[in-house]
Amino acid sequence: GDNEKTVDALMEKAEKALEENGAEGDDEEIDGTKVTTWSFKNGGGDKPNQLVYFIKDTMLVATSDLDTAKGVLARLDGKHSDTFADNDNYNLILEKCSTDDEDGLFVWYINPMGLVQAGIQQAAAQNPQVALIAGAVLEPLGLMSLKAMGGSADMATEQFDGITKTFFVIEQPTKGLLNVFQFPAI
Repeated sequence: GDNEKTVDALMEKAEKALEENGAEGDDEEIDGTKVTTWSFKNGGGDKPNQLVYFIKDTMLVATSDLDTAKGVLARLDGKHSDTFADNDNYNLILEKCSTDDEDGLFVWYINPMGLVQAGIQQAAAQNPQVALIAGAVLEPLGLMSLKAMGGSADMATEQFDGITKTFFVIEQPTKGLLNVFQFPAI
C-alpha cells in the first residue's frame, strides 16, 4: 500500500541482521516475483532453517519454507482451486475479526489440531505407538473440538494506536479442557 518505502527499509534492516548472524541469502524469480530465501544454522541439524519472503502487489508474505512460498504465490490471485476462500472456519474468523468492514493490516489463521495431527503422523512414521497414545490423550481432553483460531490486527486507526482481535472456532458441545471457556449467562 502506501507504506512500501517503510517495508523496504524494514526488510533491508532485517536482511542486514540476518547476514550479520551468519545467514546466507539467495534470490530467485518465480512467476515474475522475486522470492528471497535466507538459510541459517539450526543448532546442529542437517537441514538449515529458512526464512522465505516475497512482496507481491501490496502483500508481504513470509514463511519458513520455499515450497510454502511457491504455494502461496500460486494461490495469491484467488483463481487456484485450493484456497482459503472455501474454508468456512477461515471465513468465519475474517467476518468476526474485521474492523470497519476491512480484514485488518495483519490477518492470521491456524488449524491447531491439523498441526498436531501432522506432527503425530510424522512421529508415527518412526514409532506407530505415538498415534495410539496421542489419540488416547487428545480425545478425553476435548482438544479435538478446537477447529480453528485466528484473528486480525490493525495499527494507527482513527481512534486507537492498535486493535487486535482473536477468534476461536470450537465445535459444540465442548468437553474436557475446553469447558473452561463456558461462562454462565449473567
